[in-house]
Amino acid sequence: MKRLFRLIKCLSVSKAENPRQHKRGESGQGMVELAISLIVILVILAGIVDISRTIMTKMQLQDAAEEGVVYAMAFPKNCTQIQYRVLQNLSKVKSATLGSVVITYTTISTGVSVPCTSATGDLKGQLIKVSIANSFPVSMPFLGTVVGSSRTISVEAKGIVIKSN
Repeated sequence: MKRLFRLIKCLSVSKAENPRQHKRGESGQGMVELAISLIVILVILAGIVDISRTIMTKMQLQDAAEEGVVYAMAFPKNCTQIQYRVLQNLSKVKSATLGSVVITYTTISTGVSVPCTSATGDLKGQLIKVSIANSFPVSMPFLGTVVGSSRTISVEAKGIVIKSN
C-alpha cells in the first residue's frame, strides 16, 4: 500500500506544472495590475474624504446660520451681535469671515428686503434671512483641475421676528 502511494505521488508531481512557474512575458503582470488598481482606489478614497469634508463644512455653516436666525428672532436690531453669534459658531471653519455673513429683513406684505444695518421701526413679524457664503478648497486629485481649486458653499436660514426690539 505504501508503494502505491509513493508511485501515485511521483507520477502526480512529475506531470503537474509548478504553480510558481510563469509563462514567458507574465512575470510582472501582477505588479502592474496592483499599481493601476491602487491608483484608482486611492483616487476614489480621496474623493470620499473630500466629499465628507464638504458635507461637514456645509453642516457647520447651516448650524451657524440657524444660530444667527434664532438670536435675531429675539433681538432683531442688534446686527453686530447676530454676526458675532454666527462667527462664534464658525470657529471650526477656517476661511469664515465677517464679510461672508449677510443678514436681511423682508417685509412679508410688500416683499421689500433691507440689510440688517438699515432696518428701522418695528421689525416684529418680518422675515429674517441669514446667508453665509464660504470658499471651500478642493483637495481631490484630478477633480481640482476639472472643477477648480475651490468651490463656494452657500447656506441660508430664515425665520420670523417674534419680538420688537
